[in-house]
Amino acid sequence: MSTLIYFLIFGIMIYKIVKGGGIHNGKKNIGGPPTVSVNPVKERRENIPKQPYTPPTPSIQQQTVEENSTMAYLNEKARLDEIEHAKEKREESQRLNKNYGGIRVAERLYEGSSVPEGKRCCICGYCGAENLVPMVPRERYSCYFCREPL
Repeated sequence: MSTLIYFLIFGIMIYKIVKGGGIHNGKKNIGGPPTVSVNPVKERRENIPKQPYTPPTPSIQQQTVEENSTMAYLNEKARLDEIEHAKEKREESQRLNKNYGGIRVAERLYEGSSVPEGKRCCICGYCGAENLVPMVPRERYSCYFCREPL
């Protein structure tokens, strides 16, 4: 008897699936065969207005103007960089003069190099660094490393 009941319930479920559009109550297109629409779906591209593509064709005069403008830009940039570099150098020298009482900074003598003509080696009394100063200094000099007066 229980087999008959199970068979009956199973048959009702199959019938609902095939004829009723699924086993879910009241919902369409769930669990049943797919429905095919006859109307074609419009693509997104069809909704966008089409404009013909026209590749840019610069004339020879426009090309020379662009090249000249690029060269003019580079020349202007080089000039501005030169002005900025000179300004930074001037500010650095003013800062050194302000911080060290207007004493010029000696040049560095690299280890193993010879002393150039017209200069002499002066050893700092504070840090022991070797500095290059002119043979006849007109001004006082400070150490290249510690900025102490020589």
